Amino acid sequence: MRRRDLLSLALAGGFAPGLLAAPSARSLLERFSRQAVRATGRFTQLMLDKSGAAREPESSGTFAFSRPGKFSWIVESPYRQSVISNGTRLWLYDPDLMQVTVKNLAGTFSAAPVAVLFGSADLDKTLVLQNEPKRDGLVWVKATPRQTDPSFAFISVGFT
Repeated sequence: MRRRDLLSLALAGGFAPGLLAAPSARSLLERFSRQAVRATGRFTQLMLDKSGAAREPESSGTFAFSRPGKFSWIVESPYRQSVISNGTRLWLYDPDLMQVTVKNLAGTFSAAPVAVLFGSADLDKTLVLQNEPKRDGLVWVKATPRQTDPSFAFISVGFT
């Protein structure tokens, strides 16, 4: 069964001057990818099955990044977990298991959600970007990977 991930982020406007003046969520994401050197924010993540039903409880937490490749992705709820990168290595920490997994970062996340948000890749090479309707006071863009067998089906990113 192909896993579907829905990732929703609210990104505040302090990361790049003039960024929020862009006319569409797609433009905002493209400018964010090109111009934002560092940012912090909150996220919610929902994993869906093929029918669109939630597979797991919604998770939420905080993120911070400094391009290229340095980031922290801290899941606070429902279970604490940390994903940290220094740009060359990736640490996955699960406090419940008292376990840390370390991986080399190179080539690991070419089209993954973290690459969309924190990497330096050209979005159009790896993703199809579509504007979505405004909801919850945010403008949204849907990013779908161009790969035929991705690790996620799409992410939705919301901008304030």
